[in-house]
Amino acid sequence: MSFFKKYFAADEKGDSQPRAMNLDAQQAKITWKTLHDGSKGGKIERQKFAELFPALTPVQATFFASLAKGADKVTVEKTFALIDSLHGGVEDLADALLSVFPDPLQALKATIDVFAVRAKVSAMGSEKLLRYFTREAPKDPSRFGRWLHACPIALPLLRYIIDGFTGGMAQDSELLPRLSASSDLLNEAALAVINANLPMERRRDWTQLFSTNRQGSSFSQLSQKIDGQGPCLLVIESTDGHVFGCFASEGFCTGPQYRGNATSFLFAAHPEIQISNATGRTDNYAYMNYQQQQMPNGIGMGGYEQVWPLFVAEDFGEGLCQHHVSSFENINLCGDKQKFSIKTIEAWRCGERPKAFNAEGEEVYVNQSTKSILDKDPQARALLEMSGRKMHSEAYRDPAPLLDDVDPDLIQRKK
Repeated sequence: MSFFKKYFAADEKGDSQPRAMNLDAQQAKITWKTLHDGSKGGKIERQKFAELFPALTPVQATFFASLAKGADKVTVEKTFALIDSLHGGVEDLADALLSVFPDPLQALKATIDVFAVRAKVSAMGSEKLLRYFTREAPKDPSRFGRWLHACPIALPLLRYIIDGFTGGMAQDSELLPRLSASSDLLNEAALAVINANLPMERRRDWTQLFSTNRQGSSFSQLSQKIDGQGPCLLVIESTDGHVFGCFASEGFCTGPQYRGNATSFLFAAHPEIQISNATGRTDNYAYMNYQQQQMPNGIGMGGYEQVWPLFVAEDFGEGLCQHHVSSFENINLCGDKQKFSIKTIEAWRCGERPKAFNAEGEEVYVNQSTKSILDKDPQARALLEMSGRKMHSEAYRDPAPLLDDVDPDLIQRKK
């Protein structure tokens, strides 16, 4: 039995609106009226179908052909049934898509095509997304619904088809973050996949904290800009053209302690898009330290000592991207190499910056012009933290700027 026969009589005619199983009353009323007004004698011609659903460019013809079954018109009832099924649960959605497309990958390719038009994704970006889904999507149609449940990006991407039928048009903000500045390293395809893997509350707004193209190649600048700023995405371009990075769920804070949890992940953005999730075998997530004699100096994720799936050294020249480290699923960030040379780095805060509160629950506002001894001497801070003394406000305060951050005009005025 075809998917629409579960809900509607195949020979239903006339002006009466069929019963909807998934659309709410208002959606059903508007959808039925739109279809009926666009029909002639209860059937919709090919050209009119394209006019009714402009947001489905460039897959309108595929949907029309599936509904028409060789005829030159489609019935209002069948079109309404398809739209209603697309708004159902994941299994209904999977069944509806597989009634139109021969397999899950073709359904996802059509979705990517619609998204590419809406978000102005390049041909290269579309191909990357398709290769990402080729690796991830099941070949067995019976597993399609279960896979949609588990894939973070699949359902948001499918909104572009679902909303295309009801005229709502999926908002790009559901899939793409709003950036405070343009990214020189991440295109729309990579942004969509990475953003979909973030915790929900971290997906809407990304604030650029650092870029070597703007602040220069300085580890002190990078560490200062991200220190205590909250959940952070670090994006690296190597000199051989690979783009990759990590998401630190609680950000980076200077000191010997690791931060974060299993929502942290590694990713590759070029030449292929890949996500490497935490395995849960360790609590060693985000790490940042410098000017130490007994501890690693640099910024790292998921490692220790000389073993890191991702590490940027304090000298800002080279880094590690070692394979088969147990903290994350295996991923080749730099191809077959396990070391890289840095060309460009960007750092982004994902979502709002965390707030600090005192013992009474009142929000604390820190005097940014004051530089504490812990800022001046990271070795002292490390010793205090190792002794068990907690730096309560450290995760949220901005250290005073280093000398190379100070506005030279301001220095001149103070002389």
